[in-house]
Amino acid sequence: MPRDDLNAALARVLDALGWGYWVRDLATGAMVWSETFRRQHGIAADESPTREVFLAHLLPEDRDAFVRQVEAAYRSGQGVVQYRVVLEAGQIRSCIVQVVVLTTPEGKRLAYGINRFDDRHLALDVALAEKARTLNAVIAALPVGLMVFDADLRLRYWNDRAFAILDLPRSLAYEGVSFADLIRVPASRGEYGPGDPERLVAERVALAKTFQPHRLERQHPDGRWHLVQGEPFFDAQGRPAGFVSTFTDVTALKAAEAAVQVTRDRLQTLVDHLPSGVTLFDADLKLVAWNQKFAELFDFPLSLLEKGVDFATLLRFNLERGEYGEIADPEAYLAERLRAARSFVPHELERTRPDGRVLHIIGQPVPSGGFVSIYQDVTEQRRIEAELRRRALTDELTGLTNRAALLSQLPRLCEEARRRKEYLAVLFIDLDRFKWVNDTAGHVVGDAVLRAAAERLRTTVRASDLAARVGGDEFVAVTFVTEATQASQLAQRLLDRFALPFEVGENQWQLSPSIGIALYPDDERDPNALLRAAGLAMYRAKGEGGNRFAFFTRSLHEAATSRSRLEQRLRLAIHHDAFHLVFQPICDRTGAIVSAEVLLRWRDEELGEVPPARFVPVAEQVGLMPAIGRWVLRHALHQWVQWSQAGLRLPSIAVNLSAHQLYDTMLYETVCAALTASGVEPSALKLEITESAMMHDPALAQEQVQRLATLGVRFAVDDFGTGYSSLAYLHTFPLSELKIDRSFVTPLASDERDDAIVDATIQMAHRLGLQVVAEGVECAQQWDHLLRLGCDFFQGYWFARPLSAAQFFHLWQKEQTTASSQRPFE
Repeated sequence: MPRDDLNAALARVLDALGWGYWVRDLATGAMVWSETFRRQHGIAADESPTREVFLAHLLPEDRDAFVRQVEAAYRSGQGVVQYRVVLEAGQIRSCIVQVVVLTTPEGKRLAYGINRFDDRHLALDVALAEKARTLNAVIAALPVGLMVFDADLRLRYWNDRAFAILDLPRSLAYEGVSFADLIRVPASRGEYGPGDPERLVAERVALAKTFQPHRLERQHPDGRWHLVQGEPFFDAQGRPAGFVSTFTDVTALKAAEAAVQVTRDRLQTLVDHLPSGVTLFDADLKLVAWNQKFAELFDFPLSLLEKGVDFATLLRFNLERGEYGEIADPEAYLAERLRAARSFVPHELERTRPDGRVLHIIGQPVPSGGFVSIYQDVTEQRRIEAELRRRALTDELTGLTNRAALLSQLPRLCEEARRRKEYLAVLFIDLDRFKWVNDTAGHVVGDAVLRAAAERLRTTVRASDLAARVGGDEFVAVTFVTEATQASQLAQRLLDRFALPFEVGENQWQLSPSIGIALYPDDERDPNALLRAAGLAMYRAKGEGGNRFAFFTRSLHEAATSRSRLEQRLRLAIHHDAFHLVFQPICDRTGAIVSAEVLLRWRDEELGEVPPARFVPVAEQVGLMPAIGRWVLRHALHQWVQWSQAGLRLPSIAVNLSAHQLYDTMLYETVCAALTASGVEPSALKLEITESAMMHDPALAQEQVQRLATLGVRFAVDDFGTGYSSLAYLHTFPLSELKIDRSFVTPLASDERDDAIVDATIQMAHRLGLQVVAEGVECAQQWDHLLRLGCDFFQGYWFARPLSAAQFFHLWQKEQTTASSQRPFE
């Protein structure tokens, strides 16, 4: 068949498939576009076929990448490039172009591109492309070498890869070279075995003149293997017109079959090697082309397809074998399907066959009449999609509904409760002490406990109820109730079930739940707010000791709103540097000021004066305490420097250290940075830590304190007597001072038991080498009593309230002329 006829046939096939194509002369840049290509990209017929015109129709952000990738394809000889095109109405479509570079007999290098829309199935096409290496080879002539000989066994078409695979000299790469001249090269190298090369050439020329299909594998002297496949083609009278040979380097794929079935002409070769089923019906609905994949997908017998079957016959065959299920009126159904087919309009649908196989079908009309259809088996893809949807809605660890699925279903459940005129009860469940299980036994045991807890929840609620795990050790049960007592009864059943120990291996773990209950519509009407309300009620139950349930109340909402607002304002305060410091003097036994405790204060524009007892816990819970602590430390040391420059050089300045700061891994670096920036000697800084904070993780606390103590920083135990430590344990810390809590100082002289406690504390502290500071000294009697007990230092309103920096300095100046026995400041 002449090359122009082959090209025209291929062009008609591509147009029938709805695939645009183009050709580019890589030397001159001249291009030719098919009409389908122009329609795909919305390019008018009068626009010149240039790269610039084409790029103007691409999504701007795709243009540079397209140029890079297509140039790379030109260099390598092949490539697949994805891009997006903007149509006239602003519609964006995704396209994919397969590029192949061929050399003409005249020596021109031409790039061929085949374009198709790829909006929905790009990922699947890419996967199928790997399975369709042979198809891509036939279309693009890239993975294989290609030679086409005429009836006289003269070479008419070829590509560079063929000569490279066969290791033939380039001097033989010209149109008209004989088959004999080409095979004489490998024959002389002994590639056809021993014997006279000319005899071997003659034998193969005689065999070639029989124009029989052939397939063989041949090994080069250097060890490489290639696969040779040949197929004759014939003219209109059925006479041999030549044959096409392909050459594939199969060295790395020797163990894999690379079957290439070539039919009488290029069209059938193309169709047979598509990875999907393909059919082409003409205007009379006659099946004029199909491939083996189509027969496999529909289980059609080959004898039915090979005899020129029409669309009606295939439909009737399917009807008789029950392919479409129970059809009341088969003839009417057949007539309707034929009417729809004759409309020749684009169509896309999915069909599930009786065996469960899911087929995705795309049909496009052919301009001359009829239509071409592509059939893809998407069974596995749909199975994976269904599994992904299931996983997206299921907690992987427990198999319960997950948080995302719960949130998506709550609106529907609320609406159903409204229609049923019932309550929707949401029970928010948190396992008390679960963190202890994880910390003690590890996450493997913790996960086993969570799975057991999920099973108890699942078997306690009704089958129609929703059970979910929303994170960590938090679960939710959703149920319809006619009155609130039914929700409390379910909560009690859960408490009873969870009261039984959890057995994991040989160990038993005793856990209890805290359960919060919120009701739709009484408590909240918004589904998300309803879940939050149940969570607030759960925290109330946990705050009351756990192992109980609590109903949501409006006061819980108000408290949560207030706390949320406080957190927002607190973050703004940190951002806008809205805090300030006050300083409370610490005096010796004469009443002279020897130190100052730094206290943080915050006055907000909206909230007014916010006491530390209110905002510090919030700051600790949301992780803001390290930032606040750094601010306090930096400004406290800066104030100590300012006082020193003005003449007030205190031996030390005391800064409180919260538990979060104590266990901050960057504590050492933070303190060093603040000392370096201020120039204050480490010995002038005294950090106060509560005994409760120190005892949370004594080993880590001791390590943190010891590192800073080596610098010279001093440490004091704050609020001693309110925690659960002992002086016997505290002696392992490098401490210099102990501060007795005000709760022991206030009743002095009126309660002998407190006298004894304070006396014992002072004596034991002194024996451990610690100095003692009494907090909360508010009258002369307390001071006198503490003096008699041997207390070293004092702090409280009797000496001064917390002062601004200026007031503190003024007090110190006044002290220089005021008797230490008098009350220096009110």
